[in-house]
Parts: sequence; C-alpha cells; structure tokens
Amino acid sequence: EDVEYENERFKQQEEEHLEALNRRLSRRYGWENIDFRNEHKRNKDIHVSKRYIETSLKKAKLERKIARKRKLYYNEITMDIIKNSSFIAIESLSVSGMLKNKNHSYSLSDAALSSLLQMIRYKGEWHKVIVQPIDRWFPSSKRCNNCGYVLPELSLSTREWTCPKCHVHHKRDTNAAKNIRDEGLIIYKALKLQENK
Repeated sequence: EDVEYENERFKQQEEEHLEALNRRLSRRYGWENIDFRNEHKRNKDIHVSKRYIETSLKKAKLERKIARKRKLYYNEITMDIIKNSSFIAIESLSVSGMLKNKNHSYSLSDAALSSLLQMIRYKGEWHKVIVQPIDRWFPSSKRCNNCGYVLPELSLSTREWTCPKCHVHHKRDTNAAKNIRDEGLIIYKALKLQENK
C-alpha cells in the first residue's frame, strides 16, 4: 500500500507572523537595524533597546513553537513508518547542498529533512528495523520502476511522467519511492553476501 505523508509546512503557516516580527525588529534599536550596526562600529559600548530584546524574545518563542509542532508531527509519522516496516531504504541526501538552491531553500528548511532522516535512523535501531541508505546520485525520480529506462532530464516541477519505452505512467514520488526501495534491497543483499563470505 502506498502511503503519502503531507508536508505540513509549519514555518509557512506562521510566515505572516514571522515577517511582522522581522519588520518590527528592523525598526527597533538593535542588530537588525542598520543605524544601530553603524553606530556600534563607532561605539562598542552601546546596547540594544529593551523593545528590541522584547521583540527578539517573541520571535524566538514563535520559532520554538514551530519547531515543537514539526517535531511532534515527525515523531508521529516516523513511528507510523517504523511500526509498519521491516525494511526501510532512504536516499543519502545532501541537505546542506540542497539548501544552497535559493529557489527551494525556504521550503527545504521548513521541511527540516535532516531531522526527519535522523529520526528514521535512530528509531529503526531502537525497533530492530533495517534502514538502508542508498547513493544520493541514484536516479530515483528519472528511472522507470517498470522497465529501468532513465529519462535524460526531469524538471522538479514535473510531478507525473510517462515512460517513453514501456509507456507506464508514473507519479514522480511514488515511482521514486519504489526505485529507492528496490535499490536499497539490492545494496542490503549485496552487503549480506559479503559478510557471509
């Protein structure tokens, strides 16, 4: 059974509130304010205003709330994954490299993929579930799970595609998940064979 978990975008849900606090911080006399930074270069003894500190604390409180909501959600879905699995394959994503892409950095930081993958790994250990990483360069999205054909190009905006070789229609994420699972099993079996030699 194919199960898809929603990306709740907790940071985006509070985006207006965060932007309002950031605007307020830039008006207060503190590090977000260019006048304060220029003055601090001339006089290291100046201090941020009480109102700047108050607004900073409000922003920190909101960010903690976002992080707690995300952590709770990730705990729920990772336990659901672990309880219903005996083998899990995951891509060894370069999250820090992906964050360098300005077009997707906000969404990726909101998703906090590193935290999700870390939870899957340690909960897998706790519950004796095999968690097998696969190479980050494996073409999981571009490869047809039915016949193995690999598309030369596939843009991030393309969510569905039809294989030009076998004509099977794919949902991008479902096809990628199947390819990751199959590749993970191949790697795991190969490692077990090496251990038994």
